Amino acid sequence: MSAAIDYVFEDIREGLKKEGWGPVRQMSSARLYEEEYTVPHIQKLPLRLFASDDKVVSSEKPVEVAIFMEGNKYYAENDALKIYAVGDSIQSAIQEFSHHIVYFFQYYNEKDDSEVVGRAITLKKIYDDYFSAVQP
Repeated sequence: MSAAIDYVFEDIREGLKKEGWGPVRQMSSARLYEEEYTVPHIQKLPLRLFASDDKVVSSEKPVEVAIFMEGNKYYAENDALKIYAVGDSIQSAIQEFSHHIVYFFQYYNEKDDSEVVGRAITLKKIYDDYFSAVQP
């Protein structure tokens, strides 16, 4: 796992601690993470940091990520941003979600306002106004 992803998951653990999800300790694997925290049918988790490789993006306001399990897969999604991710664990679903945020942040930052149409205009404005790159 990269330093950027470790940085983001430390922030998530701190957020879970504040929400009263239970004791927070350093965990070396996603399996320990899932054993320590139980997720109800659908849990909404406010996230502010997103990592992909060595890039970290932060949001001015928390992004509410719906986390749920269906079958043997975990899903992380946000309808407003049109981001839907799937993983074999909670951690992998959140990582996939984070990859999407970082990708779209970079994509919309490279586009001029005249290059986007329809729903992309709204998404570009959201990424321009509420997201920024940070150093891990």
